Amino acid sequence: MPNPTQFTPLEAEPLYPADPKLLLQAMLDRCYIASDRTLNDFSAASPISALYEGHLFAVLEHLYYTNKLPAAMALEFLKIAGIQRRLGKAAQVNLTFTLSAPLGNPFYLSAGYLVSDSSNSYNFFTDEDLVIPSGAISGIVSATAENLGRTYNLPSYTIKNLSESRAFLQSVVNTEPSTGGIDEETVDEARARGFITLRRRGLTSADDYEQEAKLQLGEGSVARAVGLLAADKITFEKGAVHIFGLNPDGTQLNQAQINNLRFSLSSGGKAPIGVRVYASSIELVPLEVYAIASLLPGSNPEAIALSIYQKLQDYLQPGNLPLGQTIILKELEFQVKLAGVNYVQSVSTHTALNVSYADIPLPNAYSAAHLFDLTLDLVLDGQTFTFSYGEGGDLD
Repeated sequence: MPNPTQFTPLEAEPLYPADPKLLLQAMLDRCYIASDRTLNDFSAASPISALYEGHLFAVLEHLYYTNKLPAAMALEFLKIAGIQRRLGKAAQVNLTFTLSAPLGNPFYLSAGYLVSDSSNSYNFFTDEDLVIPSGAISGIVSATAENLGRTYNLPSYTIKNLSESRAFLQSVVNTEPSTGGIDEETVDEARARGFITLRRRGLTSADDYEQEAKLQLGEGSVARAVGLLAADKITFEKGAVHIFGLNPDGTQLNQAQINNLRFSLSSGGKAPIGVRVYASSIELVPLEVYAIASLLPGSNPEAIALSIYQKLQDYLQPGNLPLGQTIILKELEFQVKLAGVNYVQSVSTHTALNVSYADIPLPNAYSAAHLFDLTLDLVLDGQTFTFSYGEGGDLD
């Protein structure tokens, strides 16, 4: 077995004492010894204690700010290098506008048109002019959230309110989620990102591309770089690199994000000259899981069912497992067992009437499984309790 050298981050010694009271006691002890034990009144009201406490306060203040000096110097260095704290990113989405009837002339909707979600809480502005050709009834245009942050990452079919009526303009809807909204960075996050950026002066390795994509998509996102893979994700192309990503919440990238990711990785001298960058969303493979288990006497079937669902959902969360890794049914069975059941009779996957007890190979190196539907039969005292979670509905 190989035994590679292991590393750990360097840790600086703290300049601030762990217990200032011990330092004060050492000062008083030194005073007592240096005075040939003639100065021995160290009560709280004595002049000597008051003087030493004042000195100690000044020393501790000096040490407090000295302790902050390395972090302050690091930030000043990053400022000189041009690193800035990211204030967040606005979510983006493709909107489908529909007319009440086909027109004989093109329909125009200027950029900056305002739409909102069904609660009128989250606004989006179209990015460019929309032109619906004569004879057509709908058109698609990208839009950007009014404000920054993850709260504007909305589900599909929730953006549906028009800000103002236009002749023949009937409706708007987002057939895909709005994604890409990122919250404001903390100073610590910006500092960590800044030093990663300095260490990676250009995109060379697969890891370089993956780390840069994660910085673009936000903390907790997933990225995979595949070299020499063309835009069609099938053929190979010399000098190409294909980046696959997922949002921090596990959702797929929409087209606006894909375009932005490809542009950001290609521009500004990040990718070497001659390298063609492609971007796509990581492919999600839906799993329909069916499990049968017996419960311990006195168990709460509903609580156990919810625990099983949460454990399987966490285990199959995209990014938790390596992309492209075969899903092992025994591992799913183990997750069911961890929920506190007495005995797991079987765990299988199913599609319609086809049931499989075999492991599930993922189709390629840029795919991830996600729990699409879970059906549970839990047996307690001879009675079977059936629960269903996921796309098939909430708890039954």
